[in-house]
Amino acid sequence: MSLLQALFSQAMEETTFFEQTYPLTNDFLTTKDDLAIVRSTIEPGELGHVKFHGVRWRACSSYSRSIPVGMQVRVLGRRANILVVEPVEEQVFTQNCEGMLGTAAATT
Repeated sequence: MSLLQALFSQAMEETTFFEQTYPLTNDFLTTKDDLAIVRSTIEPGELGHVKFHGVRWRACSSYSRSIPVGMQVRVLGRRANILVVEPVEEQVFTQNCEGMLGTAAATT
């Protein structure tokens, strides 16, 4: 597969190609905690979309679970035109607690 086919192919939804081809850069970040909002779910090993500084970007994460729409994520850098993100820890903890509380409330 040529580079142009990979960049513009709708079927290219796994991140392996980009991880092996492009180094992670973060020279475009303005602060240590640049944040984005997830606009389409980011599944493990697949691409999703985020809104970052008013622009829609493709994004990937090494997080072991899906990152749902609306979650705030920290931008770690980019590989080519794909942002590498991770969930904001406090938000993940809060969502996990709310899920556990909802389950406990339903059983009582």
